[in-house]
Parts: sequence; structure tokens; C-alpha cells
Amino acid sequence: MKTRSKIMLVLLSTTVLFICILLVAQNFNKRQYRYLIDGYRYQQEISSNAILNLQSQKIQQTAYDYTYWDDMVNFVKKPVKIWGDDNVKTILSSFKVNVALVYNLDLKPVYEAYDDSNSDENSFEIKKAIFDSLYKKHFINYFISSPSGLIEISGATVHATNDVDRKTPPQGYFFLAKFWDKEKINELETVTGCKVSYHEASNNFKINIPPNVIQTEIVLKNWQGVPTYHVQFSKKYSLLKVVNNLNYFQIIFIAVMAVIILSIFYLTSIRWISYPLQLVSESLTSNNKISLFRLQRLKSEFRQIGYLIENVNNQKKLLEEEINERKLAVEKLGSRELQLSASLEAADQGIWDWNLETGSIFFDDTWKNLHSFNDNFLKTSFETWEQYINPDDIVIFKQKLNDHLTDTKHLLDVEYRTHSGEKQQKWINCKGRVITFSENGKPVRMIGTVQDVSKRKAFENELEEAKKKAEESDILKSAFLANMSHEIRTPMNGILGFTQILKEPDITKKEQMEYLAIIENSGNLLLNLINDIVDISKIEAGLINVIPSQQSLDDLLDHIYNFFKENTRIKERQIQFTLEKPENNPMQFIRTDKTRFTQIFTNLIGNAIKFTNAGSITFGYTYNNGTLIFFVKDTGEGIATDKQQIIFERFMQAESKGSRLHEGTGLGLAISKAFVELLGGKIWVESQEGKGSTFYFSHPYTERIEENEPVPINIRPAFQFDWSMKTILVVEDVESNYMLIKIILRNTHATLLWAKNGKEAVDAVKLNPAIDIVIMDLRMPVMNGYEATRIIKQMRKDLPVIAQTAYSLDTDKNKSKEAGCDDYITKPINSNEMLMKIQNFFTK
Repeated sequence: MKTRSKIMLVLLSTTVLFICILLVAQNFNKRQYRYLIDGYRYQQEISSNAILNLQSQKIQQTAYDYTYWDDMVNFVKKPVKIWGDDNVKTILSSFKVNVALVYNLDLKPVYEAYDDSNSDENSFEIKKAIFDSLYKKHFINYFISSPSGLIEISGATVHATNDVDRKTPPQGYFFLAKFWDKEKINELETVTGCKVSYHEASNNFKINIPPNVIQTEIVLKNWQGVPTYHVQFSKKYSLLKVVNNLNYFQIIFIAVMAVIILSIFYLTSIRWISYPLQLVSESLTSNNKISLFRLQRLKSEFRQIGYLIENVNNQKKLLEEEINERKLAVEKLGSRELQLSASLEAADQGIWDWNLETGSIFFDDTWKNLHSFNDNFLKTSFETWEQYINPDDIVIFKQKLNDHLTDTKHLLDVEYRTHSGEKQQKWINCKGRVITFSENGKPVRMIGTVQDVSKRKAFENELEEAKKKAEESDILKSAFLANMSHEIRTPMNGILGFTQILKEPDITKKEQMEYLAIIENSGNLLLNLINDIVDISKIEAGLINVIPSQQSLDDLLDHIYNFFKENTRIKERQIQFTLEKPENNPMQFIRTDKTRFTQIFTNLIGNAIKFTNAGSITFGYTYNNGTLIFFVKDTGEGIATDKQQIIFERFMQAESKGSRLHEGTGLGLAISKAFVELLGGKIWVESQEGKGSTFYFSHPYTERIEENEPVPINIRPAFQFDWSMKTILVVEDVESNYMLIKIILRNTHATLLWAKNGKEAVDAVKLNPAIDIVIMDLRMPVMNGYEATRIIKQMRKDLPVIAQTAYSLDTDKNKSKEAGCDDYITKPINSNEMLMKIQNFFTK
């Protein structure tokens, strides 16, 4: 770096230092200014609150004093206007309030008194809810808004005595009201010394505050504790402006002084240092005689440097001649070594040279860098090399080395991993050959190279791993396709086969019901298969979410028990099916996703039924250190030890390849594992072949119960619906789907209208105001259900719309809600679910 550059660097550093000083001073001034403002604001807040509370305490104390009075109790029961004028109306002028109201326990006004300034604009209503709250609390103070401004109201219940040992029930109600008119605001400004303003809490009132003005705010609340008004106190402090101006002057002064000091430093450094050094540089680098002459005429220490430079230049000429002669000799001698060294460096290869008689080995710098050599060894030998080879690779390295020394016709070629402690492990390719032999043919000297092949090895490992994954994926895909073919064709065979049989004219009613039950069961199997495929797809894509809510643990488990206890296989195989709960159960509620929690147990119990031919199936839970442990135990076939981990992988079952002893996709346990982990738990299995299996999964438990969170209650219809006075619009483009809905609703006697697309639905709502609810398909031609719902909601905001579609992803549900749909039904439609959802809207 040149001297001028160094000087500029010093100037730059000094400038940065001054800037830092400036910033520190500015920050100090700001903090000092902020402390001053905070002090004023604190004093203003204390005084404003104290004065405002004092004003409110007058009306509160007055209301309180006048309610614990036997005469007031008698007045409430038997009102006398003269007594009210003498004792109640006089409160207005005595305590500067505007309204006094007396009510009996029937909430009827007994006496009302208003001051002369009262008008209709200042009237107000005491709501029933306020009376209810006052009856419990015995005293209330709150603020309300009126067309003319703010009103403060204090209320108290009327009692015969205020003796705390004799608690008497309320006999009536007494209210005092004070209007915050301009006169009272002026009094408040005079007392506080501040400009007072107020605005409603719902109004985002903003005002530009000057720097020397401090504003504080007090929130006034209604009887429910909800903010009603914001009262603002603003006061101007002249000292703040003076302090602010002094801060600016200080900053400007520091900046001006910094510029002056830096300018003087720059000019003097150029004249006394930079210019002489420039002459020195020109004299040395370019042998400029004019610069050397000027340097020797300076009146400073640089003159002597000029004479020294002249002597150095004379000696330089003599040395250059001698150096040129030596260069020619060195270039000839080292040309071959330079070529070899350059070639090895270009190939990133290190060299080693081993004297087999003495045992010493030479390592070049590249070898040392590859092995992270620490240069602590005074004498390097093969044992030194061994310390840098991974212990697992030493045996094969020595074997190949011995093979080469035995038969030197073949090149030594071996690969090993480094073993260098903290450094990253590398793969090294070592090649070598014996080049010198003794008179009797014994190897004497051996040389070779080493090269880093870590990238190649990593690439080979990646290829091998990719190959394994591809083969595994191919096997998994084939197994999945074969499995899906079997699982889909099995229920389809039942559906299509028995559908053909139902066409026969001679089947009995009993046979018809049996065949329909088989078709329904096959349809449910096919639907479960589709749900499993959709669930595993959403899990793979990361689209599964859990929505925890407070659930009754007993209700959840009882519902699962009641669902499975009537299972056909359990009855046919006479399996003992039981639910176990801990004694003195302290756990009543659990925060979980009800759907996912039930699905986990459904999968585990379904598996137990599938693999248990006799014996028992038990499920339940235990509690351990803040965690619930749920279990499903069976006495079935059991699972081999080597199969107990893979069963939680998708499409994997414990059966051997090629066997299909039990139906199933192999997705149930994988889905259960994903749901358990989403709920914050873990799943595992304990099993012995031939003795049964026990599946466990954990679930976090929190003892705290949110009081405002309702416990869900399952409501089921217990009677036939009569919708003879209702009109339902069904929007469906497929006629068979419309016929199904028509059959589901035929016993309700509702009037049905059919629209085949979204446009027809919009037109029907326009022309028929008697429509009470819309059943909307989302996927239709001409206009889809989303767009139709948006238009219908614009025309009739309160008209309920229930979406129904074959798509069951959460994104479709969210999209339908965004379009304006009030509820959602998935296909295939559950008739009870549809009827209950429609009834819920009719009852609302």
C-alpha cells in the first residue's frame, strides 16, 4: 500500500472515529431528551389519573352514601314525591351531578330528577343486563356515550343498613349521572394545566403532536369493562424545545471541528510526508535522476535518504550483471525438475519416496496437505504413514503393498481413507513402484504418488444408493400395484356381482336385503381404501393438519367401544372385546384432534380383529408422568421380530412375500404412525409370534382445562323431520346424484328444486325467494359451485349453502368456506349427516 493510500486510510479511520463520536453524542442526547420526556409524562400521568379519580370518587361516594339508608328503602317501597324532591333532587345541585334515578326491584322507575341543563340529547337508558350485574356486585361505575358526549354513571343497590355483620338483600336501585360538558372539561383543564380532549374508543383518532408537547391518555370503560372513551391530556413544555436546540448545536459543533481537524491533518501530511516519500519511490523504482536531485535538496531527514539511494543504485548495476550470469546456470539445471513438479501440481498429486533399507520416507507438501500431516515427527517412516490411515483400511493396504514387493511387475494401486483426527476424512488413491534393486534383486527404493479421490468415491456411493432406492422403489411400486389391484377388485367384485344378482326376478326379500348389505359393506371397504390412499398422499405432501380441541376422554373411548362391539367378525369368532380404564381415573378431558385420534384406534383395533381368530382384544390407556399411554392388545397371530419395524412403513405388512392371508393395503399403520406423531406422541409394538401383539401410542396430557372451551356433544336426530313448509334447491349436474338426494329427502315432505349447473342455480335464487337452503355441488359445467355461491351470497347473504363434493382434501373445504359456503358434505353422502346439517340450519 502506498504512503498516500495509508494517509487516506488514517484519515478515513479518523473520520469514522469522529462519526462514531458524533453518533454516540447524538444517542446520548436522544436518551437524555427521552429521559426528560419520560419524567414529564410520568408526572403528567400521575396527576391526570389522580385528578380524574378524585372527580369520579365524588359521584361514586355520593351514590354509595345514599343507598344504605332506611328512609331510602321506605321511599323505594312507597315513593313520596315531596321526600324525593327534598332528599334526591337536592343531590344534583349539592354534588354537581346532572341526573338522579331511583328504581324498585321490578326495574320500574320510582323517581327521576334532572338538572336544568338536561336535554333529550343527554338522556340515556339503563339496560336490564346492568341491573343484573348491579344486583350481584351492589355497586357499579361506568361511562357511556351519548349524542352530546360522554356520561359517567354510578349505580348502587339500596339497603337498609351498611353493617357488614348484617348483610341485607337489595331493596332497589339508585343511579347518579354526570355529563362531561364543556364546563366540566374546562374545570379539568384548569386543575391539571393540560389541554383535555376525548374521543370514542372505536374512532382511531390521531393528531400530530409537536415535539415540545407531551400527551397522556386515560381509558374509560363501560359497565362490561370494554373501553368506551379515550381521554387525552396534552401540555406544552418550553424546556423540551430548548434542550432539543442545544442538542442540535452540539452535534453541528462537533461536525465542524472534525472537518477542520481532518483538513489540517491532510494538508500537513501531504507536504511533510507524502511528497518526500513520492520522490523516494520514484528514485528507487524508476531511477529518476530528477526526483533524486529534488530529494537531495530537501531540508529534512529525507536528504540523507537521497544520498543513500544514489549509492544503492550504483551497487545495483554490479549485482544485476552477476545475477544474470547465475540465472542462466540455474535455469538449465532445474528445468526438468520444474516440469515434473508442475505436472504433479496440475494433477493435484503428492509424491512419496521410500528408502526400503533405512525405512525413512520423504513426503512432499501435497502429501502432507492431503493427510493433514502435523510435522511433529523427526524421522518419517512407514509407521508414521500408518497413523494417517483409517484402521479399517490398514490390512488391505499392507496386503497390496506386500503383493507388489513380491511381484514388482504389477503396479501398486490401493485406495484407503485418512485417519487425521479433527480433519474431515478423505479417500486417497495411492500408486507406486520399486525403481531401485540391490545386486541380489532385493527392492531398495520405491516412489509413488497419492491423489484425493473423495469426490469420485462420494459419486460412486451416491450412484449405489440411488440404485438401491430405485430397486426398492420398483419393488414397492409393483407390490403396491398388485395390492391395489387385489384390494380394489375384491369389493368391486362384490358390488358388481351382487348388483347383477339383484336383477334376477325370483330372489326373495330376505336375499335382497342380504345382497344389499354385502354391496354396502363392499362399498365401505372401497371407500376406506380411497380414504387411506388420500390420507397417505396428504401425509407425503405435508398437507395433514391436526385441529386439537377439548374432548371427553371417556366419551371418545366409549364411542370407539360401542362402534366395534357389534362387529360381525368379533361375534362370529366369539372374541372377548373389552375396554380398560385406570381406577379412580383423574383424567376427564384431553386436548386432541377427535377425527385423527379415532382413526388411530380404528386402524389398530381393525388390525387386531383381522389377525385374531379366537381369544380376546383389549384396548384402553394408562397415565405415566404427564403422558397418556394408549394400547390395543390382542391374542392373535403375533408379529415376527424382524417384521416389527417395517410394519409401520407404507404398503408393508408382516406377511411374507407372495402371501395374501389377510386383506388390507398396508397403509393403516403408516397412517396411524403419522397421526400419532402429529399429535405429539410415539407409536411402538410388542409382540411374539403365536401369542399376540400389543400396540402402544403415547399422547401428551395437560391437566389444565380451559373454562371457556366447550366440550363437544354428539347430537343425533331422534325423530322424523317435517319440512313440508320448506323449499330446498339441489344444484347437481349428475342426475343419479340428484335422485339419491331426492330419495334421502323424500320423507321430509320438503319441496325440491333442481338446478343442473351454477348458472341455473343463480337464476333459481333470483326468481324464487321462497328457497330456504341450497345443496351446492362444487364441480359442474357452465359455472362451478364456488362462483355460484359467491353470487348467491351477494344476492341473499343469509341463505344457507351446504357444499357437497367428491373431493375430501382440506384445501377444497377451505376453498368452499372462502367462497361463502356455510357447511360441507363429502361424497358418498351420509343420509343422517345430511339431514342433521339441514335441520341445524332450519332450527337456527
